[in-house]
Amino acid sequence: MYSFFTSAVRGIQLIVVFLIIAGYYPLFAQEPEAIAKAKKSIIQILNNQNQPIGTGILITKKGHILTAMHAISREKALVANVRFFAKNDSNLARILAVDEYFDLALLKVDPSSLPDAVKIGDSSKVNEGDSLYVIGHPSVGGTLSLYKTDYLPVRDIDDFGRIILHGHLFPGNSGGPTLTKDGSLVGIIVKREETSDESYAIPINNARALMQYFSQVSFTKAQCYQFNKIEFTFHRH
Repeated sequence: MYSFFTSAVRGIQLIVVFLIIAGYYPLFAQEPEAIAKAKKSIIQILNNQNQPIGTGILITKKGHILTAMHAISREKALVANVRFFAKNDSNLARILAVDEYFDLALLKVDPSSLPDAVKIGDSSKVNEGDSLYVIGHPSVGGTLSLYKTDYLPVRDIDDFGRIILHGHLFPGNSGGPTLTKDGSLVGIIVKREETSDESYAIPINNARALMQYFSQVSFTKAQCYQFNKIEFTFHRH
């Protein structure tokens, strides 16, 4: 009896090893439904040739998009081209405000026919040892991956309040969201370390300053408000 049980256990172990080697094991770890839903709120930041150069996320039903400032600053304009999930055509987005200190930008598109906005989370609840979903459009060795999903552990929350993720991200991930398992937005990817496996996200609680200030400022079509390195207080939690 013991011999039979031992043989059965070994057989199961061999099957699991085979599945991992064959590449079938990931099929058992399906993407949460909330993450699949959140993908519909994610947009591509496009260059003048309509090629993705960054990522953004729809944060309000009024058409506001949050992204990394450096993902759009290279175009040196008050507008940016964006493309929504599963769409072939692009939309013109106004650049409403930028925060140079946090490397964030707030855009706005026409609010008609938009997908649902992402659910805004509370980044103060993110702790070392948690894992977050990162979605973006990375380009690796000339190969572009649209809406690529990574599930990365949080290595640390640094003294500046930034979320440090353990894992390689690439050009095109900039401006992309970091999401909890329930699809809540808790950060925006702004930096990666080329010489290490660390990537940095600005907590969404810090980004609230940009969003809240915008609601108090009037803009003309020719204006883009710049925070100009205003040193807001970073919060560790």
